[in-house]
Amino acid sequence: DALSGGRFLAILRACAVDVTPGGALRAPARLAEDLVLADPAGLVLALCAAAAVLAAAPATVRALRARGPAPGVLLPALWLGASAGAALVVYASPGAGLNHLVELEAAAALAIGAATLGPAPRAARLVAPVAAAAGLAIALVTWRDDLRTSRLDELRRVVAALPRGPVLSEDPTVPLLAGARPVVLDPWMLRVAAERDPAIATRLAAELARGRYAAVVLFQDLDAPGAAAWYDDRDLGLPLVAEIRSGYREAREIGRYHLYLPRAPRGPGREPRVSAANDPRGVVTGRTAR
Repeated sequence: DALSGGRFLAILRACAVDVTPGGALRAPARLAEDLVLADPAGLVLALCAAAAVLAAAPATVRALRARGPAPGVLLPALWLGASAGAALVVYASPGAGLNHLVELEAAAALAIGAATLGPAPRAARLVAPVAAAAGLAIALVTWRDDLRTSRLDELRRVVAALPRGPVLSEDPTVPLLAGARPVVLDPWMLRVAAERDPAIATRLAAELARGRYAAVVLFQDLDAPGAAAWYDDRDLGLPLVAEIRSGYREAREIGRYHLYLPRAPRGPGREPRVSAANDPRGVVTGRTAR
């Protein structure tokens, strides 16, 4: 924080946590959904760790009551519980995703390893191969998916389809690959910050209204049923999306990307198109925790 001139904690206070009462109530369901649908290997790992810790719990409690040395599984078990509780808190924010499960999975792996040396090693030694097999299976599935669809290839095709001029992209990788500075570095952070201080997005909204951008690249088809919920709950925010909807039309769908172009050609009074790589202006935001 000192090296950043106080910006680190300021960014955390402004954007790191976006918790609402409704989000807190939905947190367990959202966490379970991510584990079941998007990270089943992580779910198996966490369940195996819980089984190993519970199997060692009676002997651990007896050792503590006898005031003897604490079993080595105790500290990893405490970390496992703390990381699970922290994951629930984090998932109260709609910006949470799979990357927030890393600590829970690391704690689970350590708990299984520690339990193999603890007072009930048999249970841990039985579940460890199950967790390892689940991880290997997911790695193989991911490898096959990566061979079938390449995100880098999609990005290159998006960049090749871009018209000349400044580009607003929900994914900052698009302008970076095109050699330009991203206008928005983190669309989730922009939405959260703009909800607390609408002035943050005022200039960007005005630029969209006057058609400054030669193209807009989004993750969602704005006419799709779930698009409004995505932008209300996740990225950019509905006010900015309303400006995009009114001034731009979808021209192409390239993999997971949707390319939007201005509805009307630039006329007198419109800003001339300039090279996106040489465009000095931008609403650049960076998120420190996600």
